[in-house]
Amino acid sequence: MKGHMSSSRNIGALHAIVGSEEEHPTYDMARIRALGVCYDIRHALMGNREMEFVENGLDDSSAAREQDN
Repeated sequence: MKGHMSSSRNIGALHAIVGSEEEHPTYDMARIRALGVCYDIRHALMGNREMEFVENGLDDSSAAREQDN
């Protein structure tokens, strides 16, 4: 379940980064691709896609250190 929580945070972060529609018109295609990734992750978490969590060595404390840098 921990992977689900971090995936949800990542989806939220991607939504914050890409901004709202027409906010950055130069990056529309990149925005659409990022939102497509969010869509696939969300559906994988609901069981509509196959998804495998892979240990990457990051945990809450290492994520906090990354934010501080």
